[in-house]
Amino acid sequence: MSDDDRYFLGLPVTGEDPDDDIRYSRPRPLAELEPLFRAALDDEGVAEFGWTQADPDGDPFDDYVSDVWFRAAGDAEGHPLADHPTIAPGDRYDRCAALAEALTYGWFDDVLREGLGEWCDVRVSRSVITVTEPADN
Repeated sequence: MSDDDRYFLGLPVTGEDPDDDIRYSRPRPLAELEPLFRAALDDEGVAEFGWTQADPDGDPFDDYVSDVWFRAAGDAEGHPLADHPTIAPGDRYDRCAALAEALTYGWFDDVLREGLGEWCDVRVSRSVITVTEPADN
């Protein structure tokens, strides 16, 4: 993009394009996360999912949400989506991937922190969200 193409509030912007770092993107409201949660929860093939949220040193470049996992119906334990043994590419995988992306890209860190806490493991089922102290503490 050339400098001639960049405007903000009607004024031209010159100089280098900043690196695209999603952690500095506009925080998104809980209402935008809800449909992604519902899509996974309404899928009978997904029994539960979860993640760890922690900000050990306040560094904005650290991932706030990590270790996102999904447990498919019939599975004994949860697994990261990338190497999940029973959730294969397709509609279910796409729903889970959209939720995992939304959680890990930093768009919802503020609402997750407000609603669930700072340092916690989160487990989401159809009937309850369980928040516990992170397993590695």
